[in-house]
Amino acid sequence: MSNTRTKPNSFSDVPAAPVDPMFVLKKEYDQDAYPLKVDLGAGVLRDQQGACYELAVVKEAKRQLEELHLSHDYRPTTGNEAFRKNAARLMFGDQCETIKAGRIASIQTVAGTGACRIGAVFLKKYWSSTSSSTPPSVHIGTPTWGNYHPLFKHAGFETSIETYPYLDTSQDIDLDSVLTALNSAPDRSIFVFQGCCHNPTGRDYSMSQWTQIAEAMQAKGHFAFFDTAYQGLGHSAPEDAWAVRHFTERNIDILVCQSFSKNAGLYSERVGALHVLCATPSIANNVLDQLRSLMRWEVSSAPAYGAELANILMSNPALQARWQTELGTIRQGIASLRKEFHRQMTEYFKTPSPRTGTVDGWDHILKENGLFSWTGLTAAQTRSLIDKHHVYLPGNGRINVSGLNATNITRVAEAFNDVIKSSM
Repeated sequence: MSNTRTKPNSFSDVPAAPVDPMFVLKKEYDQDAYPLKVDLGAGVLRDQQGACYELAVVKEAKRQLEELHLSHDYRPTTGNEAFRKNAARLMFGDQCETIKAGRIASIQTVAGTGACRIGAVFLKKYWSSTSSSTPPSVHIGTPTWGNYHPLFKHAGFETSIETYPYLDTSQDIDLDSVLTALNSAPDRSIFVFQGCCHNPTGRDYSMSQWTQIAEAMQAKGHFAFFDTAYQGLGHSAPEDAWAVRHFTERNIDILVCQSFSKNAGLYSERVGALHVLCATPSIANNVLDQLRSLMRWEVSSAPAYGAELANILMSNPALQARWQTELGTIRQGIASLRKEFHRQMTEYFKTPSPRTGTVDGWDHILKENGLFSWTGLTAAQTRSLIDKHHVYLPGNGRINVSGLNATNITRVAEAFNDVIKSSM
């Protein structure tokens, strides 16, 4: 009898996974040897040399953390308790009565994506629609962050995801479509909102629009799933949390996914939190216990180092003030880049917008918040920018404005002008 064994083929029917366009773009950029290449792709805050920007206040927090000589022992499944409390205060406000009443269940997560994951799984298990046989539907405005749809499908909402237009043809918020979606959705549906600095459009709801949305949400008993990944990069931290705080004051059912990747520059440290608003302290305790279980089953616990850094920023009054001041300087820098890019496109090159065909079609750039601008370029035009000009951006035409700088902004505008006019 032969002892030769065939190779196992248990997974021979496993297909290749869909490519992640952002990681493919990053790999292509890294392999490009052209010295003047420009990265406008991933949502990473860039310095004048195009490198990942490290906040000065984070450098000081790292120095202070080194002096503590912390061990590498296991941390609680719910995460760093001081970090969780301070993260909740940053999001909901120092004087938030709901926090004081013990009605918010907070857990440390593996960054904002981890918060979204745990939040989606929690809702799948415990949020019910008005019908016992029909699962609640999830409603997402489009365009949106590309990870929401697969994330909710992976959590079990495979057949219940609906979309509605977020912007109208003039690049303004399509409030009528939003309100129509809210009013026509089955009661107790789940609506996914970005609290500020919308990805990919940069267009945010005004306070008045948020108020109208909150009224519709409350009337229908909907659940608000807030993803707030850029707090402090659109306006001040309290202003960027205005919608979350307004919904909380109205006692609308919400959870909030919070990230420190962008506003603290801790991308690779995976620092985040998930907050769930509850009716009573006892319910909050039960919710926290279920979140603890979900974290235990998923990842056991979130990384410690970045959360320690973020906690130093939030717990030291002097560093917190420096942090918010530095974020203000960053916001001003991004606003200046927006103005200059707009000037280049409209006054210097007089380039027609790919969306409207007119020069004033670029005015949306000045109305956007945060890192991103939604340019309206087609996939073919973005490919031409990469191949011909070594300017890298995703196929949906979104650019990271902080990837522009004094050295490359005119060259990028010239490249946009060439690609757009060549395709007319």
